[in-house]
Amino acid sequence: MKRRTRRSNPGIGGIVMNGLYVGLGMWAGGLVGGFTNSLTGGITSSLGPLGGLAQGLINAYIVAWLAGRTIGHGDLMGAGAFAGPAVGALQGVLGGATSLVSSATHIVTGGSNTPKQ
Repeated sequence: MKRRTRRSNPGIGGIVMNGLYVGLGMWAGGLVGGFTNSLTGGITSSLGPLGGLAQGLINAYIVAWLAGRTIGHGDLMGAGAFAGPAVGALQGVLGGATSLVSSATHIVTGGSNTPKQ
């Protein structure tokens, strides 16, 4: 008979501290973005919709690198710095999908959302 491995439950303290590191990374990403956008903004803006993700990735890398060499938890802080651009990209994709579904629904219902009488 095989013994089940023991799994630990997540600790509230760890969740809170990791959340604080991610939040600190979000703040630091905005701060770093203020400096790097003037340096790399011309290049990343030419990439169109992917430019925001590219700029966010640059900012997140810088935050993770600095945090990893100073206070630690560079991965969490880098993830926090990248969270804003990632959510923005997802909203763009999901907004487009929502628009597509809305257009298809509009065509199927004959252009009206109100029931015919």
